[in-house]
This record gives sequence, structure tokens and C-alpha cells, in this order.
Amino acid sequence: MNELTTVKKEVAMSFDDQMRMAEVMAKSGLLPKALDTKEKVFIALQWGVELGLTPMAAATNIAVINGKPTLSADIMHAIVRNNPEYAGAEWKKQDEQAAEVLVKRKNANMTETFRGYYDIEMAKRANLLSKDNWRAYPARMLKHRALSFALRDAFPDVLAGLYSPDDLSGDNQPAQNQKQYQSYEMAEKTEPEQEATLEPLGAEPCTNQVPEKEKSPEDFYREGTANLLATAAKLGEILPESIHNHYAKKINELKLIKNPEKRFFDTKELVELLQKEVEHLEATQKPQNEIF
Repeated sequence: MNELTTVKKEVAMSFDDQMRMAEVMAKSGLLPKALDTKEKVFIALQWGVELGLTPMAAATNIAVINGKPTLSADIMHAIVRNNPEYAGAEWKKQDEQAAEVLVKRKNANMTETFRGYYDIEMAKRANLLSKDNWRAYPARMLKHRALSFALRDAFPDVLAGLYSPDDLSGDNQPAQNQKQYQSYEMAEKTEPEQEATLEPLGAEPCTNQVPEKEKSPEDFYREGTANLLATAAKLGEILPESIHNHYAKKINELKLIKNPEKRFFDTKELVELLQKEVEHLEATQKPQNEIF
């Protein structure tokens, strides 16, 4: 995600406008199944306002685990990149055994560096390795854990206490075992890892619910791609014919990609572009004081 899914925070909608939008989005059938009421969508939109996300980006990317709002590590990184104090990220290690990243933040007359680290032994202690996504994509899962740890330590004010789904997939309170390196101090903090349960937005935490059988990563990517393609088709209908035809060609090209993971992420990127096209079209058709 990048500037295509972020908006300026100072531009806001009224409560009634947000509730009407939430109702339309809930009835559209294009959002995740957990967002099945206008109240749930409204809460997701409110989190989006805090983070500077467009309404569609907020509704399609914010989920709740154990009562905590979550965003993927990649989207967290995109949000942080828009912050003027962000000074870059440097990957020190990325493989199937461990991931380590240094995230830098400019602060007054100095730059602070925050270390995010997660390795396969830590995942083993958290009972994560039996999960399908960890068996299929250990390097990606380690990378997401390390990155989200560093981003939350470096920008707690920007991310407002958000976690990534990867962080909460195996522990109720994510491990805070990241070292923070600064020119004047070094600190290390640890926290035990616990099991977590996935809950729909607005639900009360459930501690004794029997979890459903997990889908394989391939199933997840195929289902996600199908939902994204449906969203793309709906968005394409709103656009002028010339733009619609341009994206229709790209969608057909995406369908030829054999790797489920690559097809999913390439399709997600295309949908974000379509969302931006639709938002731009709607903005040009409204008086300035109606633009949110």
C-alpha cells in the first residue's frame, strides 16, 4: 500500500455521512465477512481515519483478533513511510531461519534505530510451526513478525497500538523482545507468548471457542483473489469505458499467473489502483466542500 490508499487526516466526513457510507459498504457484499453490519464497518472506518486510510482501504484491510484491531505488516510499513520522521528500514537478515530489520526514526537532533527480530525457535516456542502458513511460507511469516515489532516500537504514536494478524496468530500478547538501539542507551524487553483466537469485528473475546480447521495458504490466496477480482469488476463498472478496458486487460493477464501467492498480491495491487481511480473520479464530480 502507498499513497493510493491514504488520505490527509485533516479532511473529515460528518458522523451521518460516515454512517451512511458504512451502511452502503456493509450491504455491498464486497467487504470481509466479519464486517456484516454498518456498525462494524463504521468502527473500521474510524480506525482508518486515525491512520489516514481511505474508507475502502480501511474496510478491506482492518481485522480484529482478540478484540484488537490489526493491519498487515506491509500496510503498517506503508503508513509509517508517509510519516516525515521515518528514516528508512534496513534488512539485516531474511531467510527461513530468522528475520532481522532496523527501522529508523528521526527525533529532534538524532536518529533512533529500532531492531525487529524473530527466528524459527521463537516461532516454535509459540506453537506456530504447525500452522499451514508457517509451514508453507516460514521466511515471509518471520519477516512480517520482525517488521511489525520494529514498526510498533519505532512509531507507537502513529500505529496507535495496532498489531498485525501475524503477531496475534499465536500469542494473545505479542512478544516485545526487540532491542532498541540509540546513541545514548540500549534496552531489551521480553514478554511471554500465548495462544490467540480470531474473532469478528465487534465480538467479545472468547477463551473457550473451538477453532475451525485452518485453510491452506493456497486456499486463502485463491479465495482472496476471487474476492479481489469481484471487487475489481464492480469498481471497473464505475469508470469510463477507456479506463475500464485498460484494467480489464490487466485483470485477464492476472488470471494467467500460476503462483497463487503472486496472483493474490498482484491482484490486490491492481484493486488499490482501481480504488484510487474511482475516488479521483468521484472527487472531480463533487463540489470541493463535499470532498472527504
